[in-house]
Amino acid sequence: MAASNDPAVVGTLPDGGWVGLAMDAAGYRLTAGGPAHPRVGVGPPTVDQRSALIALAIVYFEETLPAPPDGTEEATHRDMAGLLGWLAQTALADEERRSARLVLDAIEDGLPGDAVAVRLMEMLEVRRGSGAAGVAAPVEALDLVLEGLSAGS
Repeated sequence: MAASNDPAVVGTLPDGGWVGLAMDAAGYRLTAGGPAHPRVGVGPPTVDQRSALIALAIVYFEETLPAPPDGTEEATHRDMAGLLGWLAQTALADEERRSARLVLDAIEDGLPGDAVAVRLMEMLEVRRGSGAAGVAAPVEALDLVLEGLSAGS
């Protein structure tokens, strides 16, 4: 991300807007922009918003959405590694922290996106075990991202 509050855009939403993530003093947050989402930011992160950020990473690695619109900064593996590092550092449960580190290892080892997405889905399952919502597939991950945006409006 160019600056701490500049969003790293993951892709274009069905309504023509975009979705991504941004970092500020509170940590990472889900963000969106475009006609239907005039720079919506979700923060500070709650348990469900953390799940939505993990789901956003799944959407990124599975390439679920079309490319970001022109004029936006496209998210990179480095942005996702930063997100996962933050999730690991701020995790309340040891098992979630270990899951985040496994995802970070997969990114650093250069594993294919679908392999990283599988580890992210496992991370959401760990969150489900602690009472947080999880997902089972990339399409459901996108639904969780959209729910996170709605919760932040």
